[in-house]
Amino acid sequence: MSLPKNTRKYIEAQNFDAVEDEWLTRLSTSPSDLDYFTSTARALAATSGAEVAQQLLELLDEQLSSQENWEDRLSVLEATGEISYSAEVLNQEILSTLEKLYPESTVVQTLTEKMGLKRAVADLPRTWQKVHRLRGVLAYDVGTIVAMEGKGVGRVGEVNVQLEKLKVDFEKHPGLTVGFGAAGKVLEPLAPDHFLRRKLEAPEVLVSLAKSDPSALLRLVLTSQPKLTASQVKETMSGLIADKSWAPWWAKARNHPQLVATGKGARQQYSWADSAAAAGEEIRVQFERADLEQKLEIFLREAKRSPEIAIEYGNTLAQLVTENSKKESGKAIRILAALERSNLAIDNQPRTIDDILRTATDPAAVIHSIGDRSLRLTCFGSLPALRTDWPGIFGNAVGREQDAPVLDFLFETLWSSERNLAEELVDRILSQPAKRPAAFLWLLEGLGRAPYFGKRNPGRALGQLLRAKSLPAFSKYKVAMKRILEDGAVTQGLIQRLEPDQAESVHELFERTSLEEHLRDRLLTALYLRFPDFKTSASTSLYATMTVIDEKKAELRNLLEVEIPANRAAIEEARALGDLRENFEYKSARQRHEYLSARVHNLDGELSRAQPILFDQIDSTEVRIGVTVMLSSADGDGSTREITILGPWESNPDQGILSYESEAAGNLLGKRKGDQVALGRDNWRIDSIVPWRGGK
Repeated sequence: MSLPKNTRKYIEAQNFDAVEDEWLTRLSTSPSDLDYFTSTARALAATSGAEVAQQLLELLDEQLSSQENWEDRLSVLEATGEISYSAEVLNQEILSTLEKLYPESTVVQTLTEKMGLKRAVADLPRTWQKVHRLRGVLAYDVGTIVAMEGKGVGRVGEVNVQLEKLKVDFEKHPGLTVGFGAAGKVLEPLAPDHFLRRKLEAPEVLVSLAKSDPSALLRLVLTSQPKLTASQVKETMSGLIADKSWAPWWAKARNHPQLVATGKGARQQYSWADSAAAAGEEIRVQFERADLEQKLEIFLREAKRSPEIAIEYGNTLAQLVTENSKKESGKAIRILAALERSNLAIDNQPRTIDDILRTATDPAAVIHSIGDRSLRLTCFGSLPALRTDWPGIFGNAVGREQDAPVLDFLFETLWSSERNLAEELVDRILSQPAKRPAAFLWLLEGLGRAPYFGKRNPGRALGQLLRAKSLPAFSKYKVAMKRILEDGAVTQGLIQRLEPDQAESVHELFERTSLEEHLRDRLLTALYLRFPDFKTSASTSLYATMTVIDEKKAELRNLLEVEIPANRAAIEEARALGDLRENFEYKSARQRHEYLSARVHNLDGELSRAQPILFDQIDSTEVRIGVTVMLSSADGDGSTREITILGPWESNPDQGILSYESEAAGNLLGKRKGDQVALGRDNWRIDSIVPWRGGK
């Protein structure tokens, strides 16, 4: 702070009596104006008024000490202490002030020694650095209530000066250790009126307030922690309001004229204004600065605040609809629908929703841009009466829509009035699912409730469904895809529609498509149940080591004797719990039953084809199943490679064990010592062929 002009003149003229009069006046009227006192004292000391400065500072010190205002006294000592005291005396004054400032601290003396406040007292800048560091630690003295992100609220239980660490007791993390250096960064001391501190010290008072005055409790939260989302408010209230009571409590609490919301959706933040008028003004500023979309959101949220606000914002939106209805037709429709629901008397009635739909160049795109599903349905429902080209608009909309109820309406309407167009749409969806992924999934999920699929090739639909897993167009539908494949209703429904001559191609599809083992087993089981007499090339021998064959037999016995009986018991227990439609335990047990049955069927089939590799009868003059092949680079770079060829059950490429069904093994089978063979991009020479060392 610069010196007042009069004070500077008095000092320059050495009119110390005038300075003293002004000082005393300030001392009685503005005793907390430390900037004036310290800057005046320094200016006096810089001239011939050092003695006067000492006298005036002594008066100030007497008043601060009598008032026990040790915080301000320490500040004055830091700013002007060298004027009144020698370094040694000043050090003593600092220490005594600190003791009075922290009379209940159990560690101030120990910290003073630890930080060397009694050493090198002539180095004042260093002394004050030590003071600030000491005070930084004392801010977290024993008993201090603090907050830490991710840990909640806790109380300092121990200050270990020697190790320079604090121990803080949080509810879920008692005894958490925090270093002195990190404390200021991660711990926030809470003031006595802070909500989180009140929650720790007197939760019963807050519980009572939550019941009697929800808005008052919300005010306490937001005045302590402004700008919180609803989820953050809920988290802050944990332990005070039960989960089942949260929704009604929140509805009551936020219905207050001083609450201000900013943003929308899950990121919407709440703050508490000083008054209802201040809140209204803050929202008005938001509305003026907002774009058309944001203005609509603010209107929908704040119109109930007062009839005046509703009419003011409604008229503004109506004017904007008139100006923007062509370039932002979807938003204009949403605004018009909101104005209609509000029943406001608008000064200048804008265009109607029907006007916009009747003249829109691409009505499907306009309606698609409307987020509200019920409003989209209303708009689609209006189109047949407004436009003769509505069938084409509906067909265009099918490729854009993702909501099942909207797709239901579009197809039901087309099916009843434009059957040929609806049939063409089904063909397009099934032939090119990547262009209409949502409609493709909707169509397959609706196999049992709608006639749209008809007699189309179910095998082709299965192929499209399994291929869709890897298509980029379906990346945002992963949850729906997983649900369809895991539930099994769609795939089994398609398998039930298969004709006998389609079975073999579908079997090949299941075998070559990349699928989780349990899904493949389930699909194959459904196919075999549909066609019990179905025989395929899969009946050829499956070669394996005797050890693995025994392991597979043991697995089959475990499934039949342990897993399946336990699963049957689980199904019966779950069935006893009641309504099977909402019985998660029952559904889970049934899904487990399907998996186990499929695994047994698959494993039994594989074991029926299993043939042991007879290592003692292997002719190693050429590469056969059960041999190890030593290879060297045909390019002469000195590299070597060892490959063992066994069955698909033993395959472990990382350890050099390949299945005889693999491409690389196929290139080797039948070759002799000295032959060259291409594996990938490299050429190799066969150096030796021997029976596998682990064979038995």
